[in-house]
Amino acid sequence: MPESSQQIYFKSINSIPIEELQSDGKLTLVFLTANWSVICRLFFEEIEQNQSLINFLNSKLNVILIEIDERPDLFIRLNAGALPSIILFTSQFKPIWASSYIQSKELEDLLTKFINMFLDKKNTDVEKLIDSREEKITTINENFTIGSRQLDLDIFQRTVKNILVDFDFLRGGFGKAPKLALPSSLKIVAEAYKETGGNDFEAILATAFESYLKKGLLDKQTKTFYRGCIDENMMQPIPEKLSFDSIETVNVLLGIDTILMGSQNKQLFTQLTNNFINTFMDKNTGMFKLTDNTNLYYKEANCMIGCTLIDIALKLSDRQDFTRIAEEIFSKAKDLKHNLISKDQREFLRDQAYLLRLCNKLYDTTKKQEYLESAQQLQKSIYSKFYKKELCGLADVEILNTKEGILNYIKDIEDSAVYADECVELYRFTNNNAYLETARQLLSNFPDQGAGYGHWTANFALAVRKILSISNA
Repeated sequence: MPESSQQIYFKSINSIPIEELQSDGKLTLVFLTANWSVICRLFFEEIEQNQSLINFLNSKLNVILIEIDERPDLFIRLNAGALPSIILFTSQFKPIWASSYIQSKELEDLLTKFINMFLDKKNTDVEKLIDSREEKITTINENFTIGSRQLDLDIFQRTVKNILVDFDFLRGGFGKAPKLALPSSLKIVAEAYKETGGNDFEAILATAFESYLKKGLLDKQTKTFYRGCIDENMMQPIPEKLSFDSIETVNVLLGIDTILMGSQNKQLFTQLTNNFINTFMDKNTGMFKLTDNTNLYYKEANCMIGCTLIDIALKLSDRQDFTRIAEEIFSKAKDLKHNLISKDQREFLRDQAYLLRLCNKLYDTTKKQEYLESAQQLQKSIYSKFYKKELCGLADVEILNTKEGILNYIKDIEDSAVYADECVELYRFTNNNAYLETARQLLSNFPDQGAGYGHWTANFALAVRKILSISNA
């Protein structure tokens, strides 16, 4: 629990369902947080410095703190995404507003406006807000259809278009402050540029290359990358380093260097990769931490890192030591569950999908038969364990057992896309059409929520592009 929670009167929900909490007519503010999240700690440290906000929260609202590792069921039920998540409810527990990281003064101003709206009985704006939010959720549920659709390059092109619109050429990041690096989106742009050329694509790649290396995204001490751009002009700096994001940023920038500059900066990216290993790797276990200042070692993060190290080794052409690290990750991760330290007995689709990706990359790089055999076994195991006939797709069993199963299935799309992509790779290795048909079946039945940007849409768009290129070959 954050230190600042000692000054805020949090209500406990550990023993009662959230709907039964008595809020005596007050609005209820819910904070969803995690002890391991640097952003969450910084967020509460900022609140701690704002005594006016603390007094406001204690006197005007019912405030609930939910540690998501202790109550993962509520994290799922509230459909939370980024951390921290802040959700405001009516006394009847209807959600009316939600946000992630927000400056404490802005949070106080917004909450004041909502409370004043409630005090004014003649004001119907609150009810409109509630109705519009519930209508949006209902619309998602009604529009969520399972059924085959045509796979075509329009999916990839729509994703590219949204990325182009959302890039900030001044600061070099994506979206609103804090301008996330989103290496997965940059990878899409790089693929589009290689295929079609285009000044817009080249400008994004060149701007990102310059700004990511020379502005606040690169930590000057450890020479590793932050998750968000902390340029002095940013409104909401997020000095957090996620290990897999940090190394993937190295990988994508190395790719841009190869495309636009003829690999002029290999020495720089070799050093950045070594800096990453020195910062994030636990020398005792040989595994990588989730963030630079925690002792969490998640299976999926380590598998992502292993895949990226292989990509970097191939681009640098003479770095077999990076591939050996990836092999060590696979040998340790394959027999472990979600949390590599506590050996958490849960098993998630994401862990297995990225383990399959790592296995395929190792086979493609080393040509060792043992990796191909492991990949084929993994592919069967994942399909058997996670395929849901009613969804025509893959999903975590735990998620489907909740009322919001359909909504939360959307979060599994990224992992299903990774799995489908790796089925295409297995087809490439074996020429077995069954793998290609499995990938086609899964991708054809993904819900079309509109092409956006970010991890899941990037993985989905790239998988569709790959299967179409093979089908048309």
